[in-house]
Amino acid sequence: MKRYLAQGSGDSFHAVRLFESRNQMPNQYVMKVDKASMAESVEARAPFLDRRVATLAYRTPKEWLLRNGENKYLLRALARQDGLLPATISGRAKFGAPLAASWMDDDRDFRNFARGHILASGSQTTQLGLAPAMRSYFDEGKAGYRWPAALSIFRNLAWRLLLLELWAPHYLRGARAP
Repeated sequence: MKRYLAQGSGDSFHAVRLFESRNQMPNQYVMKVDKASMAESVEARAPFLDRRVATLAYRTPKEWLLRNGENKYLLRALARQDGLLPATISGRAKFGAPLAASWMDDDRDFRNFARGHILASGSQTTQLGLAPAMRSYFDEGKAGYRWPAALSIFRNLAWRLLLLELWAPHYLRGARAP
């Protein structure tokens, strides 16, 4: 970040913008979206990644991007001005998509479905030595081991193990079918 701060004459907004566009986007966000979308033959390249749009964005003053605590100010203002989006959308707060792991705690039927696959005899979970942790989660309601243990959030681990259990029979030799 020191290098980016120096490039932006100490402006932290500019430094974060440089860091995000030069590190996070190519190494994290874009790469992950590319892999996931290509695996399903979906075209997902965002129009904001067009070089012309990016050049314009870099020239856009931060006051047009963040104003009075409203993020994405310019995009929201254009959407309101031109009626591109309903006011309920253009004015709502930004929020992230929750991890589907929350279904483990929110839906009893889904939890039972997941438990059946994860703790089935001969499961990948058992082969990986994770069945005791998953029994603690499903049967005793244990949320995880104390952080910084690798298994600090059992719900998230259960979600990943469920995906593994559903994937394995199709792609690993000798894996049991669900």
